[in-house]
Amino acid sequence: MRNTIFSNRPFRVAVATGVLALGTLGAASIGARKKFYSDDPLWAMPRPHAVVNAAKRTLSEYYDFFENSLFPPGQRAKHTGVYLPSEAINTVNEVPDSAWYTNRHGSRPMSLDELKQGPGDTTPPAAGVWTVTAAKNEGVTPGFRIRDAAGRQYLLKFDPLSNPEMASAADRITSRFFHALGYNVPENYVVYFDRSRISIGGGSMLRDSSGKQRAITERDVEEMLAKTPRSADGEYRALASRVIPGQPLGPFEYFGTRSDDPNDLVAHEHRRDLRALRTFAAWLGHDDSKALNTLDMLVTENDVPYIKHYLIDFGSGSAPSTRSCRPPDASNMRCSTPRAGCRIIPTRPSAMRIQRTVFGRHGRSWRSRMRRFAPSFRPGTTPTPPPRNGWRAA
Repeated sequence: MRNTIFSNRPFRVAVATGVLALGTLGAASIGARKKFYSDDPLWAMPRPHAVVNAAKRTLSEYYDFFENSLFPPGQRAKHTGVYLPSEAINTVNEVPDSAWYTNRHGSRPMSLDELKQGPGDTTPPAAGVWTVTAAKNEGVTPGFRIRDAAGRQYLLKFDPLSNPEMASAADRITSRFFHALGYNVPENYVVYFDRSRISIGGGSMLRDSSGKQRAITERDVEEMLAKTPRSADGEYRALASRVIPGQPLGPFEYFGTRSDDPNDLVAHEHRRDLRALRTFAAWLGHDDSKALNTLDMLVTENDVPYIKHYLIDFGSGSAPSTRSCRPPDASNMRCSTPRAGCRIIPTRPSAMRIQRTVFGRHGRSWRSRMRRFAPSFRPGTTPTPPPRNGWRAA
């Protein structure tokens, strides 16, 4: 028996018209929701907006320590093991060039010369007298701010007396890794000098261990250099970090945004370049990647002032911490403590006492594993192999 409904010509025409209309609407909705556009993917952020009235800010070391230890800041997923999607990415889930990050070795393999040069390798401190313009005697190692004969300014940082060359080498090497990975870092140079090259400039101030400032004296210079290792010919070794051009605005934090920066639109805890920094810091053993070792600089390019974000101070990267490694000798070149890993380390004795009081002396299970399986660097021996199940914590 024929189906009288579908044999009706007007009905078949109506059905065909409806299907065509639905197809047209579906195509229109797909076009409205299309993911890719003619300029995709973007590999560089648009020209930044001009920054005006940017304020310099300071960050307390104690506040930063407790905030990140007791109350993890920023927006986080409600459940453990669930992560919010990364932002500041393009349509193919990659990070474009910006004031935070520049695609380098990951997008185009750099030559050995480029990797060695890093952010710059042609402007070390000029020969002649270095004039001290400021100094600090706090923290793990002392340091000067100097102006060379060419008028360029550098931060002169020294190795601990017990560990010659370690921090300065780590800073120079690790900064080049981070530059190749895409981050903004200063130019770092290893320099040698004698006492006669150091001169105190007029109005030079020193910040002592209590945080107070006073005029620098010759005795201050002598006392600071007395804590510095010397080579066999009597020269001092230091890391000269060239002062970054621009106006310093203090550190950035790993969460939230700057309210005075119109270009800072993505919460820092969601930026993929900053999330990846955790992995890179762990890979390089850079356990001092706290907010206090970052720096926002107000720079001007193409007549547009904007804020550029830097990583600084890599003295504890790619090497044992300057506070926790015994002086090496022929029989023992192993660290006295395992790497602290991806966590904040207090740098002042008072902060360490507070940490012990609040958190106790309980050690992490992964630390005992690292102590057990840490490779030995004794000359002439084979490094201890890792366990079969890898470096997973118990």
